[in-house]
Amino acid sequence: MLKLLRRAKDAFHLQRRHQQRDAGSNTDQRRTRTEASRVEKIIAICDLGKMHARSMRDSCLDPELLRSERKKYEMYMREAIASARRVTDPVLRDRSVGHIIDLCMDGGEEGQARALLSVVQSEFVRREIAEKHPPLMLFVAIDQRRRSG
Repeated sequence: MLKLLRRAKDAFHLQRRHQQRDAGSNTDQRRTRTEASRVEKIIAICDLGKMHARSMRDSCLDPELLRSERKKYEMYMREAIASARRVTDPVLRDRSVGHIIDLCMDGGEEGQARALLSVVQSEFVRREIAEKHPPLMLFVAIDQRRRSG
């Protein structure tokens, strides 16, 4: 009878350990899903901002409408940057910053794009951004020399 109780106790503790381990993996999965949804939100915000950035380049816009488009573009830019700060995974954050850099380049803010490019840690993502935006290529080359030397 005592052996039976010990087996039951051991089985109970084993089951409990498995549940705790599974709970830990569920937390990781939840965190990954949260990170991915933040990145999707950043992409959507940047796409909306790009629409306003393209409208700002329209030379026949009424000055009042141009101001409104600029204000909306800047609002989306701030929101995307704030969301990117909350992304903790380095690769996802670099990808998010890449979308924000696309938004900057569409809005004609090359200086802001360069500043954001310096935040990107992944060399692969840096090269990818530089290929998309040739004016940033020189900045990437200079920054690579500085990091290696």
